[in-house]
Amino acid sequence: MAGKNFGFTLVALAATLSLVCTLTTVPYEYHFYTRVLMFLAIITTIIGWRRLKFFEQAMLFATAIIYNPLIPIQLGNSVAWITVASLALGLSMIKILDKTVSSKPAPD
Repeated sequence: MAGKNFGFTLVALAATLSLVCTLTTVPYEYHFYTRVLMFLAIITTIIGWRRLKFFEQAMLFATAIIYNPLIPIQLGNSVAWITVASLALGLSMIKILDKTVSSKPAPD
């Protein structure tokens, strides 16, 4: 399970799912499950990786607050959700594709 950038792969998948749910007509439950998945993926990434830059930590933390399923934040319209999901997807893809970053999992 602990492959290189595993957490960012989860965030990228959850962000892609969030974009699909936002851009298509799906029941509300799908949006809720996407929130839960995105929140858990971000928390897994923050806890599991210790070599995150401050900007990366801040962006992941802010995204986790926005996708928090316990106290849902309503961003208003789909443009805001598309923006947040795109930023999360972009950061994740940069981290996944960046070969020079030595992200190591935190020791158990």
